[in-house]
Amino acid sequence: MGFTSKTCAKTHKPIVNIYKGFPALHTIAALTPDGKILTGPYDGYGRVNDEDILDWTKASARDWDKIKFVLLSNYAGEKYQDLGPSKTELGQGYFMSNQFLIFCMQRESFKNYAEYKKYFKKLAGWL
Repeated sequence: MGFTSKTCAKTHKPIVNIYKGFPALHTIAALTPDGKILTGPYDGYGRVNDEDILDWTKASARDWDKIKFVLLSNYAGEKYQDLGPSKTELGQGYFMSNQFLIFCMQRESFKNYAEYKKYFKKLAGWL
């Protein structure tokens, strides 16, 4: 697996990996449908605090799609079923400008995934 990431299920902000910096955007709670919750820094390779979120010997891409990420600063102990989905992070948690990430940190949240995508396209340095 190469770099991969998701957006926060509550704020729709991007979850970056530890190599990008920005601890406020890489310290998360990862929740699985079976009730597993991992907290700590996200490495960009499907691990939180050096622990695999999924057992990749048994998991598939569909299982990854079901994982929910929440920025730890926004996590209030919700259960998996209480959260909306985490969508695909467009820059794989790494490939975007720092200008975009600073913008994200200054916002409380995006109102939805579409708004996140709009600002990503405008500010992430991909145009």
